[in-house]
Amino acid sequence: VTGPIARVIVRQRFQNPSREWVEGIYIFPLPGDAAVDHMRVVTGRATLEGEIQEKKKAQKAYVEARAQGKQAGLVEWQRPNLFSTAVANIEPGGEVLVEIEYQQSLAPDSGAWSLRFPLATRRPGDPQTPSSQPGSPAPDPASLTGSPLRFPVSIVVDLAPGFAVHEPTSPYHDIRATPHAEGYAVEFAEGEIEADRDFVLRWQALAGDDPQAALFQESWAGRHQALLILEPPHPDGPPPAGLAREIIFVVDTSGSMAGTSIRQARRALRAGIEQLAHGDRFNVLAFSGTTRGLFEAATPTTAAARRQAFEFIEGLEARGATEMVPALDRALRVGGAGRGHVRQVVVITDGAVPSPAALHARIQRQVGESRLFMVGIGSAPNGHFMRKAAGYGRGTYTAIGDPAEAAAMMMKLFGKLGSVVLSEIELELPSGVAAEVHPSRVGDLYRGEPLVVMIESDQPLAWVGVRGRAGEVPWRMTVDGRDGEVRPGVHVLWGRRKIEALLDSIRAEGDPGDKKAAAITALALSHHLVSPYTSLVAVEKVPRRRDHEGWVQKLVRGPVASASAPALKIRFGQGATPAALQLVAGASGLVAAWAIARARRRLS
Repeated sequence: VTGPIARVIVRQRFQNPSREWVEGIYIFPLPGDAAVDHMRVVTGRATLEGEIQEKKKAQKAYVEARAQGKQAGLVEWQRPNLFSTAVANIEPGGEVLVEIEYQQSLAPDSGAWSLRFPLATRRPGDPQTPSSQPGSPAPDPASLTGSPLRFPVSIVVDLAPGFAVHEPTSPYHDIRATPHAEGYAVEFAEGEIEADRDFVLRWQALAGDDPQAALFQESWAGRHQALLILEPPHPDGPPPAGLAREIIFVVDTSGSMAGTSIRQARRALRAGIEQLAHGDRFNVLAFSGTTRGLFEAATPTTAAARRQAFEFIEGLEARGATEMVPALDRALRVGGAGRGHVRQVVVITDGAVPSPAALHARIQRQVGESRLFMVGIGSAPNGHFMRKAAGYGRGTYTAIGDPAEAAAMMMKLFGKLGSVVLSEIELELPSGVAAEVHPSRVGDLYRGEPLVVMIESDQPLAWVGVRGRAGEVPWRMTVDGRDGEVRPGVHVLWGRRKIEALLDSIRAEGDPGDKKAAAITALALSHHLVSPYTSLVAVEKVPRRRDHEGWVQKLVRGPVASASAPALKIRFGQGATPAALQLVAGASGLVAAWAIARARRRLS
C-alpha cells in the first residue's frame, strides 16, 4: 500500500499428488473495484506471462493448449467481485503457482483508512459455479455437495501510506505489525489462518499529519489520467441541527442471515433507533419471502414507539427466501414523508440477493429524493452489491463484521446521516482542457467522507479546483497538479472505473449493445484489464503431456467448497477416481500477498 493505492499479488498454489494429469478450476472473490491486469503461471520448468485477449479468443487458446498437452492458465471475470482461474495439464506429483495482480484505490472514512480482502470465498448471492467453463458445460448442480474444503491463507501487507500513522489494527484477525522506515509490515500472528472471514486492516494518521488532498497522475496511450482524493471541510463539534428526518429501516431476515448475522442485525437496528432525535419519524420493514412493517407508515419518535420497535426487533428470526424488491419499493415510496423531513432509507443485509443488477436498476429508477444507506452484516457481506446500491442512492456503505462493532458503527453512520458537509459540488479544470470525469455527477458529501474522482484529459493537469457549499457558505479548494505525484498504474484505475461506468449504463438500459460491448473490449485491451469481454491467458509453447491415445476430459464428482471455503473443481484424465479428486482438493491452497513496487522487485 503506497498512499491511496494498493498493489496486490494473489498467489494460488495448485498441487497434484495423484497419478493422473489434472486440470484445476478455482472460483474466488476479489474486491468489487479490483483492476485485474496481470497473471503468470510458474512451474519448475518455466514462467508463463499472461496476455490480455478478447474472451472468446482467450478461451479458444486455452482449450487448444489443454488438448495439445500444454501447460496453460486462464483468468476470467465472472462478476465484478468474482473471478475464476483454470490451470490445464498439472502433471502427476506436480505443483503450479498462479500469480494474479490487481490495483485498487483506497480512501479515508472519517480520517481512518482501511483495506479489505475477501477471504470467505463464497459471497452471499454468488453462484456456486462460473457462468461458463472453458471448453465444456457447467457441471450438474447435484455434484456440488460433499465435505467442505479448508484452505490455508497467509497475508503480508507492506504499508507505506506516505504519512505518519498509528500502529495498524485488524478487527477480525490477530496480526503482527512490525514498524519500518516507511510504515509497517503486517502479517497474521499465527502465520496461516483458515479462509472463513474477510480480512480488514485499518490505520489512522497521527494528529495533524493526514494530508487533506492528493493528486496522482500518469500518461498512458497518448492520454493523461489522474486520481484526486480530497477531504472536505471537517466541522467541529456535533452535527449541526437541520431538517428532521424520516428514516426507514429495512432489515433482511432471510435464511442467509441465520446465526451471527441476524444477531448483528438486531444490535445494529436497535442502535440506530436509539440514536433517533426528537422530531424524527421512523419505521422498520423486515423482509424475507414477504415484507412486514412495524407501523403502517413512518411514525414520530416517542418513548412508546421506541418500546414497540425494540419488541419487534427481538422477535426477528432468519428464515425463508430473499425478496428485497417489495421492501425497497415500500421504503422508497415518497408519499409517506412528512413536510420538512429529509427521507433516508437504511438497509441492513448480508446482500444475498438473487439478481443484484436488476435491483441496482430499480434503485436508480425509484430513489427520487431519498438517500439510500447500506449496512453490510456478517463476516463476508456482498460489499460490491451494497456499495453500488448506496452509490445509486447517493448514500454510503457501512460494513459491520462483529456484533461488538454494531453500536459504534451505527453511531458513526448516524453522524453522517445528520451532517452534509459539502453540497452542490463541481469540479473546475484549466481552460482549454478536454476531460472526462468519473463519477460524472458528484453527490453530497457527508461528515468524514472524502471526494474521490478519476479524470482522463488530453493534457496533464496543472491544477484541479473543487467548489461547493459548506452549509450556507461557498467553499472552494485548488489542488496544484504540478506538485502531484506521477504514479504508475493510475491509468489502470481509470480504465476500471470507466468500464464500471459503461457496465452501469448497460444495466440501466437492459441491453449491452454492440457499441458498448466493443467500447469495453477496446478499453480493457488498451489498459490490459480483465473484463466481461476480455481474459488473461498464458500458454506454454512446448507440450509436456504426450500420449498416442489422446486425452479425454472427464469431470469427476466430488466435494467442493462450503459457504465459507473456496469453490474448487478438478478435472482428471480418463480413468481418474473420486478418491484422487479428494486428495487434490485437500492439497490445494490459496496465498494472498500485498506488495508495493519495491517489494515486487525484491520478489523478482
